[in-house]
Amino acid sequence: MLKALLVGALLAFIGAAFLPIKVYYDFYSAPDFRKMSILVKIWALPVYAKNEAKAHEAISSASFLRQQQRVLPFFYRRHQIIYQLLKLTRWLKLRKLAVYLEFGSENPAKTALAVGASWWLAGMMHSLFVSRYHLADGEYRLEIVPNYERQNYLLMDTSCIFEFALGHIMIIMGFLTVNSGKIRKLAKEDIP
Repeated sequence: MLKALLVGALLAFIGAAFLPIKVYYDFYSAPDFRKMSILVKIWALPVYAKNEAKAHEAISSASFLRQQQRVLPFFYRRHQIIYQLLKLTRWLKLRKLAVYLEFGSENPAKTALAVGASWWLAGMMHSLFVSRYHLADGEYRLEIVPNYERQNYLLMDTSCIFEFALGHIMIIMGFLTVNSGKIRKLAKEDIP
């Protein structure tokens, strides 16, 4: 009886490892409003999360930049960690990606420079997505629009669909459990 129960549990675990997961992600940010929604479908069972917040209630850009100043030196010194993270995400499949970005700065020259830099960054990200996440050409839509009339303006709308197997999450959780001591040690060593 115990053997049958263990075999049944093992078969259920192996069967669950091949269940597909799709994640629908949508993020909208305007100067006075931010909205994020995530829909996770495990096979056919949906789990939905939604967050709407006024801009003053959300994370301010200044606090975000302060946090990046703490975290970025950690990644500059740890190239192997970035490589391992890319290896862990190689099983993700990006099915659709749509990005709309509209911004304006103090003067038209700065806006034009920012648009050029944004297109450069978008090209780099596109090559990463195509090579790492199996993104087909027709499923990627990017619009970067300069707004010369408004100052200090940023409007961003991002939505994407990516999918992976539930077994990948199980493998990642096992990896993180086994290496949690090493991860904690590295985090305490470099991040104040």
